[in-house]
Amino acid sequence: MGAWRGLYWTLVGSPLLLLGWIGFSARVLSFEAVAERNDPPGFDERIESWARFVRASREVGMDHGLEARIARLTAALGEVPLEPKPVPPIEFGATCNTDLRRPLYVAQMVVTREATDLLERMSGDGDLRHLAEILGGSVELLQGTKSSDVVALIEANRRLKSLIEACNGSCRRLPDDELADLVGRLIRIEERRVPALEILRTDVALFASIIATTDSSEAVDSLNLLRQAYKAAKAGQALSPYRSQATHITDSLLRDRVISLLVSWEVVLKQEEENQRLMLGLIRDLREEQILRQGLKPEEVPNRGLPASILPDRRLLAQR
Repeated sequence: MGAWRGLYWTLVGSPLLLLGWIGFSARVLSFEAVAERNDPPGFDERIESWARFVRASREVGMDHGLEARIARLTAALGEVPLEPKPVPPIEFGATCNTDLRRPLYVAQMVVTREATDLLERMSGDGDLRHLAEILGGSVELLQGTKSSDVVALIEANRRLKSLIEACNGSCRRLPDDELADLVGRLIRIEERRVPALEILRTDVALFASIIATTDSSEAVDSLNLLRQAYKAAKAGQALSPYRSQATHITDSLLRDRVISLLVSWEVVLKQEEENQRLMLGLIRDLREEQILRQGLKPEEVPNRGLPASILPDRRLLAQR
């Protein structure tokens, strides 16, 4: 019990260590009975919708000249689906770095790394010609894939933060029309937010597919525990009571898998809150610049003129 408590605080406090633990537990803490792959409805369509982007990403970073690099990057970002949706795992314990979704996330890494580098260079040079297009497209890419699994969410947050830092406030110097377009685009992206609860819901479904091949009553009880924990998360309640209950599971492999899953869920909820904080901070900052250009004070405009649908006073993870 004490060992799990120490591991819990270590994993929740360090997303990088959590990634390592997920990889370990997926390989070692698995069940003997493994269900056949069962693609969720619409999986093929979702993965196929990213095919053009993945192909275009292979050309990113292949040039040395600034203009050529920008052209290849914007071409790849132009292939991001109009309303991008996350691609969930199809096997229990799989992550975006270990299953057939890997090409998409490698492409995302290549494109966002190039975008961050170019934004930093353009901001330093005062060249704002493609800044809004690159930032908006990169945010669209990250937000469209973040709710695939816990690894995707952690990586999306890290890259989103790097993108914002790379701009170094340069967005405030954009021309009025480009600033308005960027603010409008970011608001639309936030309004289409896919709640991180989708990650938890998928985990429960995949866990159910695993235990369907067993006749263990304790496995069934564990599934019910996870379903209760999911409902608690959906209602905005803490998951710690369910972690405590999971410590009483007698099968050690099953116990470790359930507890590690609950720990990852707590990290998901924490990372989703961080993601929303980053997005709202960026939107609010740019909106305040618009207000100042109108000769007004931001504090005099209710909610900075932002739509209620993206304000933080709504339930953070509410289903739409």
